[in-house]
Order: sequence, then structure tokens, then C-alpha cells
Amino acid sequence: MSNSSLVEDNKALVRRVIEQVWNNGEMELLGELVLSGFIRHHERNRDADMHGLDAFRAWVLAVRAVLPDLRLSIEHILGENDKVMLYLRGAGTHGGTFKGVAAMGAQITFTTTAIVRVAGGRLAEAWVIADTLGILQQLGAVRRPG
Repeated sequence: MSNSSLVEDNKALVRRVIEQVWNNGEMELLGELVLSGFIRHHERNRDADMHGLDAFRAWVLAVRAVLPDLRLSIEHILGENDKVMLYLRGAGTHGGTFKGVAAMGAQITFTTTAIVRVAGGRLAEAWVIADTLGILQQLGAVRRPG
């Protein structure tokens, strides 16, 4: 398999995870799409890294509990070797507690940047940075500057 077809396969896998798992909640696909040794590297605290398929499942379920109608759209997707980089736009209704803020029913929009490593046709690692501050500002939990 050429490097370009491998990169395209990796991007297709990531698109599938976004659409089927994150957007549609098809959790039964996780074993097929994500390695059992998956690691989500925390953006600030290595002690908060998530390890394993169960942690991935818990992560998705926690986000979908806060935003039950979550929709992620891929604005940009780039691939090189075993890595895929994404810039996502997200939207949903605040339907569960987030960072201590009880459900308000407010429409939330946000962006997320992620780098994903693929191994053996499944997600192996992810480095994810979401606009948590922007979400908290929309919920009124953090004051906007100015």
C-alpha cells in the first residue's frame, strides 16, 4: 500500500469515528475503530491522560451527556504518515452538567483541534484541544473580557 493511500485510509477512519461514534453515538463500533490500548493525551496534565477502550467510551459518553445532540463537523483534515490532524466545529444543546454548570438548554458552539495517530487501521492515540473557555463563556460561567 502506498503512503498516500494509507493516509487516505487513516483520514477515512477518523471521519468514520467522528460521524458514527461522536455524532451518532454508535458505541458498538468502538472495538472495530479504536485500539484497546488507546491513549488520549491530556492537553495540560499527563496524570489525566486516558488509557484504553473503556476510557474512550467513557469520554464519548460524558461529552454526549453534556451535549446529547452533539454534531461535529470537520472543517479541515490533513494527514501525514500515521497521523491525522483535524480542525472541528461542534454544536449542541447544553443538556447536562459541564464543569459545574447545570444544564441550561443553551445552544453551544465550539472548536476543537486534534491530532490522531492510527495504527493497524484503528485509533491509537489522540492529542485534543477543545475551546473549553469559549464554552464556559457561552454558559456564563466565565466572564468574557471587555
